[in-house]
Amino acid sequence: MAFVVTSINSSSQGLTKIGEKALEYGYEAIMVGDRKGPASFDTPGITFYSLQDQRETSFRTATQGPVDTYTRKLTGYLIAISHGADFIRETDDDNTPYDNFFAPVPDSIKVRQFTSNNRWTNICSAFTDRHVWPRGFPLNEIHNPATSAFAWTEGTKDLSISHVVLQGLADGDPDVDAVYRLTAADSSEITFRQDAPAQIPHTTWTPFNSQATTWPKRLFPLLYLPATCSFRMTDIWRSFVAQRLMRELDSHVIYTAPNVHQDRNDHDLMRDFSDEIEGYLGYNKLLDLLESTTLEPGEDKITHNLRLIYQKMVEHGFVTETELPLLDAWLADLTTLGINS
Repeated sequence: MAFVVTSINSSSQGLTKIGEKALEYGYEAIMVGDRKGPASFDTPGITFYSLQDQRETSFRTATQGPVDTYTRKLTGYLIAISHGADFIRETDDDNTPYDNFFAPVPDSIKVRQFTSNNRWTNICSAFTDRHVWPRGFPLNEIHNPATSAFAWTEGTKDLSISHVVLQGLADGDPDVDAVYRLTAADSSEITFRQDAPAQIPHTTWTPFNSQATTWPKRLFPLLYLPATCSFRMTDIWRSFVAQRLMRELDSHVIYTAPNVHQDRNDHDLMRDFSDEIEGYLGYNKLLDLLESTTLEPGEDKITHNLRLIYQKMVEHGFVTETELPLLDAWLADLTTLGINS
């Protein structure tokens, strides 16, 4: 397993712990920088790739991708894959991992399952009674009780870890949207329950992020982060695209109890709000597009399906035309590495 993080900071409590645990357990930890970041980075246990280092790799994604963007993380994924990673666990520099963040990836995972015929599920409600919703959740659904009405099935089910994306929640100041932060009556720290993992069924949708997320090799192509949308939307758009493709791959998103504590970096909340407007206005429209798009089942169709969806996203204005050359660079790099070839 490899850990991948991007940062423009020279250090953080979370980065220090990642480096320490990587050394202790023999994991690879990769940090990719950007134009605004440090020229060097000396946290033991973490290998740092400056913007110049990234450009000196053989990856088209590294040279063609834009700068000053969260999507520099794509090069980190490719470096991890080129070094033989079977799993990639990603996070951000303002998350301090708990010890269970570094637990070895098991062969299978026991999950709670529920049924839902509602289009949206507020998965936070499965782990807390606080009125909170994840970034990427539509505002017109936050008071809809159906989104938090979990019809749990009896017992748990074992799922192969190679067929799931694991999304860990974050205690402290979790990944909520700007509207929550600007309006919540209770903005104190959140501590989610340490309940069993919950599987998101294919009959409903919930956003997931890139802050405590584990991806298996089988689903590496779905790591693609779109670059021609706002910073606050790149991993959210990815999450919905990935969920749609996973329906053709017998794969699921699994939400788990927290494995990190977030001490959030300084943010301008009104700027966050501005960057999220395209999401507030577009979440349901994107789902309309994804649900109406016919895809082909099977692992050998991942590239075809991914490109088809992004072509349609270009046509409907979710990303711009310059997204497709970036996606093609990503897919070409994966092919070079023997992924989805």
